[in-house]
Amino acid sequence: MVKYSIVIPTIGQIQKLRRCIDKTLEHTNADMIGEIIIVADKTNNDVLANLMMLYLGNGTPYTIVLNHKIVGRPKAVEDGLMVATNDAAIILENGVEPFIGWLDELKAEFTPERGWVAANSLEDNNGKLFMGCSMIDIPLFKTLGGFDPSFSPFGFEDLDLLNRMINMGKQPCIAKRAGVHHPQPHTTVAPIHCSGTTYQEHMKKQEAKYIAKYNGAGISFNDIEEIA
Repeated sequence: MVKYSIVIPTIGQIQKLRRCIDKTLEHTNADMIGEIIIVADKTNNDVLANLMMLYLGNGTPYTIVLNHKIVGRPKAVEDGLMVATNDAAIILENGVEPFIGWLDELKAEFTPERGWVAANSLEDNNGKLFMGCSMIDIPLFKTLGGFDPSFSPFGFEDLDLLNRMINMGKQPCIAKRAGVHHPQPHTTVAPIHCSGTTYQEHMKKQEAKYIAKYNGAGISFNDIEEIA
């Protein structure tokens, strides 16, 4: 059976990690998990160490990537993907809670021709969780040069990468049967990275960057195929 690396960036909110791991282990065939990679920052050393004591010895390999400070979402995800030992990895945002069968549904739609397959938020039928819960081809990710750091700390880094994949002839998609509980971004990454501005104001700035990069010709999420 193919095994997958699961990359969980904590984005400065280590307190959400335990439930994320618990639901992942509960609702995933253990034979499909090659490793769990947790990307954290050193401000949470003690909390992370105490938490990991709960999981060591459960049969699942864990890798911890520690940054000296809280980094943006693209950098945190990329740090995890760079140390993954499997060619396909799962991006699982801290706080996301997978439901039964989630990984089987991602696997069913994932092919080298697609390159990146996202899950669907069951709270929001339009949820397109490329940064929240998805399966990605790591060699392809490396070939494309990873995320564009200009979209740090978060926002539109996923659309930018999807744009480059499609320009290579890939056909990324959303697997709507791969259901997860996904807290809205303003409750996860925004409290850490949007101090001094609102989530909406921040996203408008990121959108302007994206429009400028592709001269208004970049794709939107509505251009991505949805598999029911």
